[in-house]
Amino acid sequence: VKEGKVGCVILSGGQGTRLGFHGPKGELPITAIQHKSLFQLAAEKVRAASAWAGRALPVCFMTSPLNHQETLSFFERHQRFGLGSSQLFFYAAR
Repeated sequence: VKEGKVGCVILSGGQGTRLGFHGPKGELPITAIQHKSLFQLAAEKVRAASAWAGRALPVCFMTSPLNHQETLSFFERHQRFGLGSSQLFFYAAR
């Protein structure tokens, strides 16, 4: 990790419909008090691992064509949850 030879891929292509949530599952607020989303929790873990490694670790979110743009917009509205734009990647699965 500290040598920058690993990254993280998060498969986040699902919709939250079955959970009673309209939108990408990753936007679902799951913490009881602060209402953090799955995406925020993942980003915080990457930020913590980056601090431990002393470098910005890459993270890639795989989305679906149905929620790709909505996911990008969510991250931008939340200032990428403190992740640098150079370490954050998104792609839509086909």
